[in-house]
Amino acid sequence: MTAPAARLNPADRHPFLKRQEWHPLTPADLKRCELEAQIRDAGRPNPKPMTNNPHLKGIIGELVYGRIIGEEPKWGRLAGGDGGEDFSGGINVRARQLRGIFPPRLYVTENDLRAHPSTRVYVLVAVDMDNMEAAPLGWATRAEVEAAPIEENTGWPAHYIPGHKLRQLPVAPGA
Repeated sequence: MTAPAARLNPADRHPFLKRQEWHPLTPADLKRCELEAQIRDAGRPNPKPMTNNPHLKGIIGELVYGRIIGEEPKWGRLAGGDGGEDFSGGINVRARQLRGIFPPRLYVTENDLRAHPSTRVYVLVAVDMDNMEAAPLGWATRAEVEAAPIEENTGWPAHYIPGHKLRQLPVAPGA
């Protein structure tokens, strides 16, 4: 029998991650996010779940980013989804689960870029499910994402920008 993976001690994180503002997730936060994830996933097949619901980490990212800017994310069943806009002004939040000590990368596929032409800004949020906390890491403009290199071995080829190379929050007006 394999022993469960050890929880990552926040003190062992990469120096970039240690400098970020980490926001605790309460049991009520997690329940709220799980309910929204169930709504989004209703009737959709999920061949490779990251957790019981693949939308959960993204919804947690939206919740935490929304708290920072003082807005509620666009939740609830929307015809055709949210159109790639999680917050007003064409802001799309991408969340990546923290794995190991290094900062995650912002990934955006060509399909996402084509499907959501009104998205102007991508925000990356790191989600640490072991320690029940999340931290917005930074943001990039659509043009910066489009110019970023493509990683082929992600399941779907995607433009990527390392978290430590993103612009500092908050998102600049008119970006």
